[in-house]
Amino acid sequence: MSNPERDGPRWRGGMPSPSIELCVEDGRIILEPKKLIPADQQWFWTEEWQAGEREAQAEIESGKVNHFNSMKDFLTDLGKDDED
Repeated sequence: MSNPERDGPRWRGGMPSPSIELCVEDGRIILEPKKLIPADQQWFWTEEWQAGEREAQAEIESGKVNHFNSMKDFLTDLGKDDED
């Protein structure tokens, strides 16, 4: 079997492929699905969240971000009206 974490196949917006644990009990082979993403982190892989991630990345790549050298500069800029 391939190891999705090592081999990399992905599905559903980049979510790692499902993993299966194989064991033998009483002469039977048992395949048990395993989640690679903890339940409390699955929100990150929803289509809605991933759309926001893509939008944010596009803004970063197009230069629509501000960088500040200090908290004072940040707070000063925060009080300005946006011209966009």
